[in-house]
Amino acid sequence: MILVLAVVLSILIALLRGGSLSRLAQVPFKHGWLAFIAIALQVAAVYVQEIGNLAAWLFVGSYLILIGLILINWRLAGVPIIGLGLGLNALVTAVNGGYMPVTPEAVERAGLTHLVSEMEAGARVLGAKDMILPRADTHLWFLGDVFVLQGPWPTVFSIGDVLLVVGVLIFFQRAMRPAPRPEATDPEIPHIAE
Repeated sequence: MILVLAVVLSILIALLRGGSLSRLAQVPFKHGWLAFIAIALQVAAVYVQEIGNLAAWLFVGSYLILIGLILINWRLAGVPIIGLGLGLNALVTAVNGGYMPVTPEAVERAGLTHLVSEMEAGARVLGAKDMILPRADTHLWFLGDVFVLQGPWPTVFSIGDVLLVVGVLIFFQRAMRPAPRPEATDPEIPHIAE
C-alpha cells in the first residue's frame, strides 16, 4: 500500500514541478515487464490459502525477480536506493520464514487488529505480506514492519519501505523533469584569464 501511494504521489509531485509523462516514457528502463510478474506473485501470495509454504515461496520468488530487475537497471537515478530498500525487506522476509514480520504492538497501534484472526505468533495479516511475530522471536526485528502510520490509511512499514519510497521519489523526479540547463555565461562580460 505504501509503495503504491509513493508512486502516485511521486508522479503528482513531478507533474506539479513541471515534469511530463512523455519524459517518463523515454526512460531506458529495461525489462520493466518483470515488475508486473513480481507484483502478480505478491498479490497471489497475499490471497492464497495456506498450501504448505506456497505463499512464502511466492514472496521469495517475487523478491528474486525484483532484485534481478534492480540489478539490470542499477544506473538509473533512485534505483540503487530502491534496491537497498528491497534488499533489506527481502533479507528480513527470508530469515523469518518468507513473511514480513510485524509485532502485535505495531498492529494494535495502527488500529489493524481487525485484519488478524488471532494475535498469536505466526498469524497472517489479512491482505498483507505480514506475519505476527513478537519482537523477541523475530530475526533482525529492526528491519521488520516496526513503524506505524496512523490517519486515513493506517499502515505499518519498515526501514526498507522508507528507502523504497525515497528511491521511487528520486526516480520519478529525475525521469519526469527536464534536465537543468547549464548556466550560460553572459556574452557582454568577457572572461579574463588570470
